[in-house]
Amino acid sequence: MRNAAWRLVVAVALAGGAGQARAGAVANTPTAQYEAGMAEVTAGRWHMAISPFENALRLDPFKSDPTIHRRLVEAYVRMGRPGDAVRAADRGLGVHGGDPWLLEWKKEAFLRLRQPDQARSAGLEAERAQWKQAPAPGKTVLRLPVEGAWKVRAAAGDGMHFGLSGRFALDFAAVDDKGNELNPRALDPRQNASWFAWDRPVAAPADGTVVAVENAMSDNSLVGATNDRSPLGNFIVVKHATGELTLLAHLRKGSILVRAGESVVAGHEIARAGNSGMSPSPQVHLALLSQWDPAASLPAVLGGAAPKKGDTLKGAPVTPPPAAAPVALSATVATAAISSTAAMPSVTATKLAESAPATATPTALSAPAVPSATPVAAPVAPSASKAD
Repeated sequence: MRNAAWRLVVAVALAGGAGQARAGAVANTPTAQYEAGMAEVTAGRWHMAISPFENALRLDPFKSDPTIHRRLVEAYVRMGRPGDAVRAADRGLGVHGGDPWLLEWKKEAFLRLRQPDQARSAGLEAERAQWKQAPAPGKTVLRLPVEGAWKVRAAAGDGMHFGLSGRFALDFAAVDDKGNELNPRALDPRQNASWFAWDRPVAAPADGTVVAVENAMSDNSLVGATNDRSPLGNFIVVKHATGELTLLAHLRKGSILVRAGESVVAGHEIARAGNSGMSPSPQVHLALLSQWDPAASLPAVLGGAAPKKGDTLKGAPVTPPPAAAPVALSATVATAAISSTAAMPSVTATKLAESAPATATPTALSAPAVPSATPVAAPVAPSASKAD
């Protein structure tokens, strides 16, 4: 055992030396060093990205763009160096004060240092900062992912979601012609089948490619008994031609019909509504994301308008799938490579929440989707969102 430990230490040391040598072979300019670091990130070699990122910042503080500071802090967190991550975050915040991504990664670093008070403070500061930076609505044209009448149970700003991953997320519950979510004839309201949303078909909200799937999470057996450890439950993430992504969550266990890498068509069934994750009753969670790992949500437009809490929307019919077996439960999560332009802890995947992303590639630390939240390898489990 002792010999094995020494071999591991030597391997890590050699890897670090190789990363420094590689960084040194790159042109000694801020841009070249940054690009070298990003090449290592793309290859999943976060330990080799640290040296070129540090070199780039020594040459230029990048006052106009916080991306490299974010990447450096993320690299330290992913490599299990939370103390260095906090120091790097403070350096970045000295240049880009109030940057929510740096604050989310700093929160994740404090969590790993077992300093909950500092983590809570950084998280609150990140939340205040993110609300000051309202993004423009997403570019992807979305359709309601369900058919028939559905009520908007949760929307932006109502306190049901938080963090970058859940800020603009939506929850939908199926209703009858009188607006009831619960079947009035149901004998036991605690049973999932007593709710109109249960097992209804869920369609792709736009054309795209599946990049992440979770299909083996058990549904909450009784309404009101939520799974706080896995807020999203079963989910699908689809990447669109705009570069944006959509997240569909709280899906029924074993109902997902697609795998990572497969193409989907808007309006075609890809899953069934369920009650998995942090869901109070059967419903469908939809979030338009600028990136998945860590996850960061954008305002979504459905039918030419931004849905508000309490609205009742009517979805077009969902095209049923051809006869095919659902995704095997053994492959719990499948994630395809996703390019992201910024990094922050994913939605926890501890809490996406509330992405993600981290991924699950903060990733809004499974963003943080995560410091929850890949996501490039080594998932970060930020506590970013209160999924519902």
